[in-house]
Amino acid sequence: MEIHKRISELNHIEDVEDLKDELTDRYGTLDVDLILYMYEKLYKKLAYKFGVQKTMVGAYTTTLMLSQEASQQLNGQSLFRKASAFDPKIDLKYERRHIYLTMNTQKTKAHWLYLFAKFLDEYFQEKVES
Repeated sequence: MEIHKRISELNHIEDVEDLKDELTDRYGTLDVDLILYMYEKLYKKLAYKFGVQKTMVGAYTTTLMLSQEASQQLNGQSLFRKASAFDPKIDLKYERRHIYLTMNTQKTKAHWLYLFAKFLDEYFQEKVES
């Protein structure tokens, strides 16, 4: 029960890494499903904050569709700069008043949950620092 509470309190990628280290020290090697669960919880929290209305996961790409409201309120230049600099690169599209962020995950070993959680976390961190 304590682990679920700690997972629900994750707010940044660093929090996940710290909790993974702590749990590994305490229990040994962690199950991949537990690690994905931590990233999923963080992703859902950050995606909600970002205004993600829908997440579409394909074999080689993952696309986030932002709500119309979030699409109108985001700083497009900042988002474009961050998406272009991220590895793997994130393609942006604006269609029917929604912004779509598409990441090609074919050539990376990292799970899309980790990658998009990292992207969103970095986006919000940069926003705070500005």
